[in-house]
Amino acid sequence: MKSLMRHGVHGGQDYLDNFKERTEFWYVKRDSCSESENEGSQRSDEKWWIPIVKVPPAGLSKASRGWLLHQKELVNQVLKAAMAINANCLMEMNIPDTYIDTLPKVSAA
Repeated sequence: MKSLMRHGVHGGQDYLDNFKERTEFWYVKRDSCSESENEGSQRSDEKWWIPIVKVPPAGLSKASRGWLLHQKELVNQVLKAAMAINANCLMEMNIPDTYIDTLPKVSAA
């Protein structure tokens, strides 16, 4: 995780750029699919902005599946580093007493 902190979270853009060279799968806009293609999608109305992933009928090759899993692991490392940075920032923040006083009091039942 230290190497991620040293390089910053900017590495996320590099991970996205890696997808440009991949041609075994592709994305299409939701509104460009026919009704029958959209039926299998559980997110047809909700999250309409998320594109649909298309793969060859035979599926992805073993190499592509491995590459995608590796990318997932790398992006998860960036996420963990960002969450750790955010947690540290929040711990260092001073919370004014006037704000603390406005919070509802929880009493044990």
